[in-house]
This record gives sequence, structure tokens and C-alpha cells, in this order.
Amino acid sequence: MSKTETARAPATAAQVRMLWYTAKKAGIGSDVLHARCQNVTGKEHISELSKTEAARLIDDLTGCKRSTWQHADNRPMDRASQGQINVILKLAKQLGWLEDGSKRRLYAFLRARWGVERLDWMPPDVAVKVTEALKAMLKHGRGERKKTATNEQKEGQ
Repeated sequence: MSKTETARAPATAAQVRMLWYTAKKAGIGSDVLHARCQNVTGKEHISELSKTEAARLIDDLTGCKRSTWQHADNRPMDRASQGQINVILKLAKQLGWLEDGSKRRLYAFLRARWGVERLDWMPPDVAVKVTEALKAMLKHGRGERKKTATNEQKEGQ
């Protein structure tokens, strides 16, 4: 199938399901979804969309630009906002986890506690939990392991 044939092919059932799922997840009703469809593609009904138009509408609903989102306003809805990421980085810095310029310690914490490999991939609900955990660690002085008498003796040797 050539590019032009693919562009004219009707939207797949999976794309239509994704449109409705994404709209429901964002709290968007049928009327608003159809209005967005009209705005983005120029077509009133989702059933009229081609594969390419459906992909454009999905990208518009998720805030994703063909997987090349770079700015806070272009982040997908299922990812932590740039503001949440900035708060986490600020707290990690206060804990001393970013002193060497590496995020290795922070990523190890995210991986061990929440199974998240990178800040950019973190869902918003996990970002809230991470923020609260880091705040609690700061409040109780648990950024790194507390120095005990045995640790101090080992360091002195």
C-alpha cells in the first residue's frame, strides 16, 4: 500500500477505540470530541476519518506530536508534567542526589520503588507519590543513610 493509499484508507477500529478511550480518560464528551475532530481534520464525524487524520486527532488529544514532545505543553496526558518533574529534581537536589551532575541515584530510587526507568516516562499519579516520598525523606533527614557510630569508625580507619 502506497503512502497516498494509506492516507486515504479509513481509520482502523483500533484508532477509533483509542480516540474514544483518550477522550473518556480526559473527561471529554461526545460533542467536544466531535468539535475537536472538526477543528483538527475538518470532518464532523469520526467515522469519516482516514488513518492519517485519526492519527492526527489522537496526537492532538494526547498532546503528543508524533512522539517528539519536547515542551511541557506538548507532553502526553499520561506523563508527569514538566512542573512535577521540576519539583522532583529540586527535591532530589536538596537530598544531595544530584551533586555529581548525574541522575543515577534518583533513577535507582524510581526504579526500585515504582518501577519507573526515567522521569519522562512517569505517570502523573506516580509523580505525586514520588514528590510526597521525597518530601518525607527531607523532613526526616533520610536523603542518604544516616551516619551511625559504626559507619563513622569505618570511615576513620
